[in-house]
Amino acid sequence: MTRQAKAKNKASKPSEPKKKAANKATATPQWGTLMGDGMEVLNAMHQALSRSLDAVGAETLSYSNRAVEQSVIAAGALTEARSIGDVVDVQTRCIAEAWQEASDCWIKLGESATQTVQNTQKSFSVF
Repeated sequence: MTRQAKAKNKASKPSEPKKKAANKATATPQWGTLMGDGMEVLNAMHQALSRSLDAVGAETLSYSNRAVEQSVIAAGALTEARSIGDVVDVQTRCIAEAWQEASDCWIKLGESATQTVQNTQKSFSVF
């Protein structure tokens, strides 16, 4: 091939750096949009998790306070017991109340976890 043919052939083809620059220019908005959507999803997930953790903390604190109050009441009732039958009745009542309180607490925590999962799934619906 002659020098003129080579120069003409080279001039008709874009150089490799120009191709990369053109490809990069078209790819940037796609990645930018993806990153923007990803940040929105991440923010929504963070908010849902924060609300859930706040609810768990509040419920745990409330349960702890109720458990301490029940223990104090049970201790007072035990000091007033006059017979073994009274002691057994107080302990039976205290255990039944404690079981019910624990059951209610676990149910509320389960509902909170379910709500968190639902909120997180809603945040993925952005895609």
